[in-house]
Amino acid sequence: MSGLNALHRWSIHRLLRWLLPLVMMISVLGALLVERRAAGGSAFIEDRAYADMAVARTLVLDGTYGLQPGAPCPAVHDTLWRLALAIAGWLVGSVRTAALLLGTLCAVGTLLLALRLARLLFPFPPFTLYAAVLLTAAPGLLTNALSGTSLPLATLLVTAACLLQVEAMRDRRPVLSIGSAALVGLLAWIRLEFVLVWIVFWAQAVIRLTPEGPGKGRRAAAAVKGAAGALLIGLMLLPLFAWNLHLLSVLWPQAAGAPMTLNAWATRPPGDVLDQGVSLTLRAIPALFGSATGVPMMQGVVGRLFVWFGAGLILGLTVRRGEEYPYLLIPLLLVLVPAGLALFYPYMGADSAAVVLGSLGPLFLIAAAFGIFRLPFAVENLYRKWKAGLPEATGFDIWWTAAGGFLLLLALVGMGRFAARTAVERTDAMQARQFVSDVLVSGRVPATRIVTDAPGWLAFTHAVPLLDLGGEFTPDLLPALGPDGRWRQDALEEFLLEQPADLLILWKEDQDDIKEWLGGQPLTPPPMRRLYPPVVRPLHPPAAF
Repeated sequence: MSGLNALHRWSIHRLLRWLLPLVMMISVLGALLVERRAAGGSAFIEDRAYADMAVARTLVLDGTYGLQPGAPCPAVHDTLWRLALAIAGWLVGSVRTAALLLGTLCAVGTLLLALRLARLLFPFPPFTLYAAVLLTAAPGLLTNALSGTSLPLATLLVTAACLLQVEAMRDRRPVLSIGSAALVGLLAWIRLEFVLVWIVFWAQAVIRLTPEGPGKGRRAAAAVKGAAGALLIGLMLLPLFAWNLHLLSVLWPQAAGAPMTLNAWATRPPGDVLDQGVSLTLRAIPALFGSATGVPMMQGVVGRLFVWFGAGLILGLTVRRGEEYPYLLIPLLLVLVPAGLALFYPYMGADSAAVVLGSLGPLFLIAAAFGIFRLPFAVENLYRKWKAGLPEATGFDIWWTAAGGFLLLLALVGMGRFAARTAVERTDAMQARQFVSDVLVSGRVPATRIVTDAPGWLAFTHAVPLLDLGGEFTPDLLPALGPDGRWRQDALEEFLLEQPADLLILWKEDQDDIKEWLGGQPLTPPPMRRLYPPVVRPLHPPAAF
């Protein structure tokens, strides 16, 4: 009977280990939804959320992959998320509801996978529970779930891929398995830069430090399997390449915003292009390792210190104990992914950095929690070398309470600041969009075609033809880019003469050239507290320079 009671208690504890974090997360998510509805209903702040919903709606209603019916666009960004939105929107009847529903489901799945990963990293029940509390309290996982963007889906997929990699390094699964490569292939359907994750997996498997060494043939087998996985990822990208070839006769079109274009190699000496590429890469590294990351907890110095301390502790344990090697994945991702993004930056820009690095946020938070909980045990091992017996357990409790409480307080403060900033930005976005909507609906300014740098919300809410200065949704504009990645005035003027527009709407600050070239008297926007006020200029005559 005592055995049955023990089994019953074990089953209850195992259930509560997963149930309590889920209940806590759902409660916080419900509170965020209530606050969101009170502050601005179901409005999203980021324009790309509306762009994704507009593409999904066009897929359902028109059967075309494009921002608007009859205007197909290349498959470059967030393709998998847009397809998922289209399917879910068709099932529930609203792509806006589908975005919130999919984001919530992805957040729940990410939490469960992250807790499994935390338990493998350090099978200590208080650590697993603390990791769950930290993931729920810190801005990132739950706030991204309500953003309407592809970030929650990317976070779910990258966490699942990392879990498979860790289990493979622990010899529980095949190393560099087909499932892991398939997950990275799906991630590449969101942002191409996610192929860096597979490169990190590949490097870890080839190095492979274990107590008995790499083993005969293990490195060679890992190299071959890594190449096979890269081939699988390439095969999974073939549908995107085929669509882009059909639409534009290029495999992967370049959007505006990158400081260089690929045709710079054909128009300039290779040495000059290489020097400029290296210079731009070195210039991008500090930003990608600093505040440019999409991880809210790494925006401040203290949060970054906690994350780097945890990653450094994992690295130190790996050097001393080979069995800790599977968890070297987190420090490798923390170092190699920003470095790889810096290499991509000259030709692809930094737009994808927030998505790629933001999806790794739960792993970095787990590393910070690991540094707090694992440090006393590392100190204990050193203590035993110099003195017989064990140190006082009271010191463990004091450290965990002080350091863990401070990190949790930092997460809660970050969540509060994030919520306050988001509320202000949502109010600004609603005022700016209402101002633009009033201009369009009133008819005081003709709007047969609009030139804009953020077409998502306009396409989702107004049936007006748009010209996208980002280039993604108006690929015919891309030939107007110069070798430095900036628009050429003569090429842009020629394009706008063929497709004249009568209204200019700019939402971003870095469009001084466009504002200088295009004429028209700007309308006065409402005052903004945080966001950049939109520039609305009637063009008379249309597209006049």
